[in-house]
Amino acid sequence: MLIYLPKSLRQRMATTIPSGVSVIVLGLCTALTYGILGVGQQWLSLGISQGIALTLWWQGSNPVALAVGLTIGPMVVQDNLPLALALGMISTGTMLLAGRGLQMLEFSPQGQRLQDGMVFLVAGVGFGAILTAIAGLLLSLWQGDGRLWWTGSLAWLGSATGILLTAPLIFKLRYGRWTWPWLNPINGIKLTEALVCGGLLLTVAGLVFAGDALIPLADRGAIYTQWLEYLPFPIVVWASIRFPAWGGILSTSLLAIWAIAATMQGHGSFNVQSADQTGAMILLQMFFLVLGTTSLLLSGAVRERQRTEEQLRGSWERERLLAEVALRVRQSLHLGTIFQTTVTEVRHLLQTDRVYIALLQGEGELAVVAESCSSDYVPLINPHALPADKPREMMIRAIPGQAMIIHHPDQLPKGDQLRRSFLRYQVKSLLAIPLATVDGDLGLIVAHRCQQPRHWQKAEVRLLEQLATQVAIAIQQAQLYQRVQSLNASLEKQVGERTAQLEDKMLELRDLQQMKALFVQAISHDLRTSVMALLMVLKNLLTTEGEVLTIPRHLLDSLIRSGDRQLTLLNALCEEQTSECRPLHLNPQSLPLQPFLQQICQQWRSACEQHQVTLNLKCDDNLPPLQGDPHYIKQVFDNLLANALNHNPPGIALTLTAQPEGNMVRFILSDNGKGMAKDQCEHLFRLYLRNRHNQRLTGIGLGCYQSRQIVEAHGGHIGVTSSPGQGSHFWFTLPLTV
Repeated sequence: MLIYLPKSLRQRMATTIPSGVSVIVLGLCTALTYGILGVGQQWLSLGISQGIALTLWWQGSNPVALAVGLTIGPMVVQDNLPLALALGMISTGTMLLAGRGLQMLEFSPQGQRLQDGMVFLVAGVGFGAILTAIAGLLLSLWQGDGRLWWTGSLAWLGSATGILLTAPLIFKLRYGRWTWPWLNPINGIKLTEALVCGGLLLTVAGLVFAGDALIPLADRGAIYTQWLEYLPFPIVVWASIRFPAWGGILSTSLLAIWAIAATMQGHGSFNVQSADQTGAMILLQMFFLVLGTTSLLLSGAVRERQRTEEQLRGSWERERLLAEVALRVRQSLHLGTIFQTTVTEVRHLLQTDRVYIALLQGEGELAVVAESCSSDYVPLINPHALPADKPREMMIRAIPGQAMIIHHPDQLPKGDQLRRSFLRYQVKSLLAIPLATVDGDLGLIVAHRCQQPRHWQKAEVRLLEQLATQVAIAIQQAQLYQRVQSLNASLEKQVGERTAQLEDKMLELRDLQQMKALFVQAISHDLRTSVMALLMVLKNLLTTEGEVLTIPRHLLDSLIRSGDRQLTLLNALCEEQTSECRPLHLNPQSLPLQPFLQQICQQWRSACEQHQVTLNLKCDDNLPPLQGDPHYIKQVFDNLLANALNHNPPGIALTLTAQPEGNMVRFILSDNGKGMAKDQCEHLFRLYLRNRHNQRLTGIGLGCYQSRQIVEAHGGHIGVTSSPGQGSHFWFTLPLTV
C-alpha cells in the first residue's frame, strides 16, 4: 500500500501560521499573562506561555519567531533585561524539548487514545518542565538564593501546570471535532445532563474559590478547609466520563480561570489554607496539576473505550453490509448484472463519487466494464464519446495482488500519466483493489473521491478487499455458468444435428424396408404361382387311373411333399413381413402327443430311408395331451427334421424325445452329425443366408426362424446345443395349456 505522509507530519498538515502573526500573538499572550499574574508568579506565567508556544510550534510556526514572542513578555514586565532574555530562552528550550518528545512518541493532538494523554503528561508536561526546573536552579545560583531545590520545584510546578492548563485546550480547539451531539435538542436527556453538570460546576466553583463565606471556617481548624477545594473534583470527573470529547478539558479550564482569578484577589479556600498569596498559588497549582492529570487521563480512557466500541459497531455494520452486498452480487449469474450491482453498492457503502470495475485484457491493459458515478462528475464510460476520447489513461497498471491507495494527487510525480487523469476527471483520492483468484488477477475495483482528498482508513480498505474477494468468486461462477451454457448450446446443436442424421437414416431404412417388402412379395408371389402349378400337375398325375406313369409312385409322393414344404416356406416368407406387429393366429386343440409324434415319424420315414438316416422316437405313454395348434406344431417338427437331413451327411441317427417338465413338455431332436460352431448356434433362429456357414447350401434360413415364432407364440422357448463333430441337440418347450 502507498502511504503519502508519515504520521508525525500528517498531524501537522494544518496551514503554517506566519512568523509575524506568531510573534504578535505569543508576545501579547505572554505579556498579558505576566501582567495579570505578576512577577511573583513568573513560573506559572512562564508555563502558560510555554503551553501556548508548544501548540503554535506544533501547527508549524517558526521556532525563531516563537522565541521572540516568548521573550517579549518578560521584557515588558521585568526590569532586568538579562533575566527577561534568560526566561525567554528557557521557555523556547522547554517548548522545543517538549515538542520533539511528543513527536518521537507519536502524540496525536486529537486525544482519541489514552496513550496520547500519557505521552503528553510524560513528554510535554513532565519532561518538558524539567528544563524549566533546571533553569530555576541556575537562576537561584546566579541570584545568590540558597533555596535551590525550592526554586527548582516551584519552576517545575509552574511550568508543568501552565502547560497542562493551556496546551490541551488549544489542541482541542484546533484539532477537535466541533460536533457536540448532546447539544442537539433531539437529545434532550443529554442536553439536560450537560446543563446540570455545568450549572453545578459553576455553583460549587463559586462557593469554593470565589466566596468569602468559607473564611470563618479557618478558625475551626484546617481539618474543615484543606479538602474544600476538591468539592468540584467529582463534577469534573462526571464531565470527563459523560462528555469525554470536551467535558473534561472545558470544565478544567473554566475551573482554572475562576480559581486563579479568585485566588489572585484573595478569595477562596486556597487563601484560607495559606498565610500568603504565594502559598495559595502553590496550592492552586498542585490542585490543578492533579485535577488536570486526572481529567486528561480519564477523558482519554473514556474516548478510547468509546472509539473501540465505535470500531466494533462499525466493524459489525461493515460485516453486515458486506454480507448483504455479497448476497446481492451473488444472486445473479449474469456478468453485466454482477458488475453493475457491485459498483452501485460499493459507491453507496463507501460514500464515494465514482466506482468502476476494470477487467484485464491482452498485454495487461484494463478495460472499464461497469461504473457508478455521481452526476456532478464526468463518467469514465461515456457512450457519446469518440473512440479516441476513451479514458485509456485511467487504465491503472496495478501491482498484481496488491492494493493501490492514493490519498492525495500530490503522491503522484508531476507529469505522471495517472496524475493528468486525476486532473481531467477531478479525482482527489483513489483506492484500487485487485479482483484476485487462485488462477490470477481478473481486474480491479476502483473507488474515486472527487470532492476533496480522502484518507482511506484501514477498515475501508479491508472491507473493499473482502468484497473484492466475493465479487471475484461471483465473476468466476458467472464465467463458469456461461461456459456451461455455451457447452449446453453446443451439445444441443450436436444432438440436433445427430437427431437430424438419425431421422434421415430412419427415412432411408423405411424406404429400404418398403423396397424389401415389395421385392419379397413379388418374388414369393411368382414362386408360389410356379410351385402351385407344379403341385397341381403332380397331384393330377397321382390321381390318374389307368395310365402308366413314367416315374415311380413313391418318387411322385416325394415331389408332392417337397412342393408342399416349399409352398409353406413361401407363405411363411410372406407372413414374416408383418409378424413383428401382428402375432400368429393360433387355433389351439387338444393334441395327444404319442399318436401325433408317431404320425410325424411315419411321414418322414421315406425321406429318412433315402438319406440312410435312422429315426427313433422316445415318448412316454403317460404324457398328457397338449393344447396347441397341430398345424403350426407339425411345421416346427418338419422344419427341424428337414434341417437335420439337409445339413448332415447320410448315415446319421436321429432321436426324437418327448418328456414332461413341470407344466411344460420338452421336445428334443438329437443327431450324431457334424455339429455346429457356437456363433452359428447364436444366429440359427434368426434370418440368415445359408451360404454364410455352408457354401454348398444356399438360400434364406427361414425354417428355424419360423419355428422360433411358432414356439414363442405358444408361450414356449427354443434353442440348440451343438459342438463341431459332436452332433446337435435341438430342443423346444411347449406349455400344456396355451
